Amino acid sequence: MPTPKALNDSGRSLYDYFMEWYEIFEEPKLAPATKKWYMNSAKIIKKYFGKEPMTHISRARYQRFLNDFGKTHAIKSASKVDSHIKMAVRSAVDDGLIPSNFTAHTSMSGHAGKSAEEKYIDGASMWRLIKRCEQTPDIHHISQVMILTALFTGFRIAEVAGLQWQDLDQINNTLSVTKTYDWTTGGFKPTKNAQSKRTIAVVQELVDNLNKLHASQTNIDNPNNLMFIGENPKVPSSNGANHVLRELLTELDIHPTITFHGLRHTHASYLLANDVSIYEISERLGHKDYTTTLKIYSHMQKEMKLRETKKGLQAFQSRTRFVHGFEKRLRNPLIPAFL
Repeated sequence: MPTPKALNDSGRSLYDYFMEWYEIFEEPKLAPATKKWYMNSAKIIKKYFGKEPMTHISRARYQRFLNDFGKTHAIKSASKVDSHIKMAVRSAVDDGLIPSNFTAHTSMSGHAGKSAEEKYIDGASMWRLIKRCEQTPDIHHISQVMILTALFTGFRIAEVAGLQWQDLDQINNTLSVTKTYDWTTGGFKPTKNAQSKRTIAVVQELVDNLNKLHASQTNIDNPNNLMFIGENPKVPSSNGANHVLRELLTELDIHPTITFHGLRHTHASYLLANDVSIYEISERLGHKDYTTTLKIYSHMQKEMKLRETKKGLQAFQSRTRFVHGFEKRLRNPLIPAFL
């Protein structure tokens, strides 16, 4: 761990300073998921600026970086990198390492990124993908069973990868998320937040397919009792699982081409379209609160509002018909009032 004194060394590169600033001031207070974003920013800084001393970087140089980076990245992710760098540079000014803030009055550009509709597939396509993955739920097609599980649960890829066989309760038909998988170490990491630890109900169809996978895993070295371990024996990587997903979507001619995380969006969007409570969906997804769910799936709020408005009107219309019918019976002595 570097000491604050190290931050005052002259001629330090932006990358070196960023890493030391991060380790001293930011890392101790950050959640694991947030740390990944900072490390991503560090890689980008190293790629674009290398060992160039901070004192050599001008505002024009930094703005050119932002312009170039924005050409190939969505504004949301690009802005996050820009924010991290600006915090570090302001700290460097405070430390007296550089005389002025070369990020001041600069702005990030970038494209809009995928629209909400491009992040999930519709219900009919989802069921086609499910049926395709159910064809071979065995040790030779681990990624396909992971895809199947994500569609039925809405779990994140690291949550799916971290499942152990003891997480499946076949008496109550539930799956529990208690940790995530760490591909770097081959072990486990904490969940994204406390709410991400959850137990959800699953359909028998998924349980049956998982049992078929389990039956094919005999004679496999699996000391951690991992659910999704193949012949290697290894858990498929994120890149590997996404590659298989792209192949399946192409084979089935399903559009748009989503990522593994898009399976989570597909699960939630399908439940929303089928009138499942936002509170239930929020718990299944392991969100901090239901407002997070509403924010992420705002693209469906208009449709949900129209549906709820229609239900409200129907409730009042039903009562109006009941009252009118009851009054009619009261006026007609030949019709019993209780009918």
